[in-house]
Amino acid sequence: MAVIQRDSVLFRRGYGFSDIEKDSPVTNRTCMELGSIAKAFTDEAIFYLHSIHLLDLNDPITKYLPGAPSEWSKITINNLMEHTSGIREYLSDPRFKADDIFRSLPLDQTADYFLNKISTDSLVKMFYSLPLDFRPGETWSYSNTGYILLGKIGEIVSGKPFFDLVREVLTNPLKMSHTEANELASAEGRLLPGYFQNDSGYMKRSPVLSSNYAFSAGGWATSGLDMINYIKAIHCKTLPSDNKGSGWRSYSTTKLLPFTYHFGRFYSVYHGRHLYLHNGGTPGFSSSWIYVKEDTISIIIMCNRQDYAPIDQLAWKILSLYDPFLNIPNEIITGKKEKENVLLIKKILKAIQQNKPLPKGLSEPLRIFMKSESGRGLWKWVFEKGFPHNVYCVDKEIIGNLKAYRFRLSLNLKTEYRITAIINENNKLTQLLWW
Repeated sequence: MAVIQRDSVLFRRGYGFSDIEKDSPVTNRTCMELGSIAKAFTDEAIFYLHSIHLLDLNDPITKYLPGAPSEWSKITINNLMEHTSGIREYLSDPRFKADDIFRSLPLDQTADYFLNKISTDSLVKMFYSLPLDFRPGETWSYSNTGYILLGKIGEIVSGKPFFDLVREVLTNPLKMSHTEANELASAEGRLLPGYFQNDSGYMKRSPVLSSNYAFSAGGWATSGLDMINYIKAIHCKTLPSDNKGSGWRSYSTTKLLPFTYHFGRFYSVYHGRHLYLHNGGTPGFSSSWIYVKEDTISIIIMCNRQDYAPIDQLAWKILSLYDPFLNIPNEIITGKKEKENVLLIKKILKAIQQNKPLPKGLSEPLRIFMKSESGRGLWKWVFEKGFPHNVYCVDKEIIGNLKAYRFRLSLNLKTEYRITAIINENNKLTQLLWW
């Protein structure tokens, strides 16, 4: 864990064991799989290629993927970067055995093929059979598929292997010397074993998530020290995308989709603070990064245990020790609107849990997303420890023409979830965010 403000490290420390069998400690130099936080690495490479005029972000992806289906002809590179392409998430397709791989189940022949033998080119060709869940730009849906396609486009345009391209553009200039593809870090003895805890509490080692299977969607392993260098570059605006003028630090809420996402970062607002954030999860590893723009402060937590959702709460809680403005309210608000929105949240939770129709009151983009397999899957992932029993409104905020209501959702004495509901000027629920 590390807390960085501007270019100063306020705190950094390793906790626990890098290897349970050997009782070896975690340090700042030990490497862990980073997961989806590394999607921003992919975007750095893509924008670099844009800046030297080898591609344009508004180009249709079929320009670079000639074997792609004709329905993809209206999908742009920018759609892939924003998760607005409509291409279905391949991890939700049972053919790709993601459930077996990410739950560290014994690998059958098919799962072993996808994890250890398939080439990225073969993976991409299989993607061509995935349907579109919605028209490009119509709504938002998190898509590892899209980010793998970005990496393949980067290879085709640059003529270089994806990982070499990112090293040249990003990791070498930032002196991220311990950042490698997952299996390369493992072969070099740098990568910690990752652990999965089953329902009975037993911890078992997880397989390495190969860079062919995760590729440009999250196939990197890195150390705490390397992530500190990366975050300092974010704070000091010395990323390659800053030098080339990408403008990823500003974002608009004029068209509010279910999540606001661009250049490998989620965007959010908390009482006047602008937040950039992302988490990562692979079989055996979890990570969370939060950056508060106004205070130029970030936290990064990396863990060699698969326990995705709670790590975001841990990051928020620790960061609030350094920025008390982020402290989470405890007092329950019981006004009329608050009660109405508590009831709406409860109805949505029941619909997700029981696969029933969604209630009224959602914006059309949110409804399309929440009805999709990817949308329901995302929220079932958030509630992987169980669906909450109680919902309490504890905070509200006016954000321009929008209203934000924030909720605590309790499962038991140890487990609490947090959700923000964004209501638009037409009194429609337009974003549902975890925090």
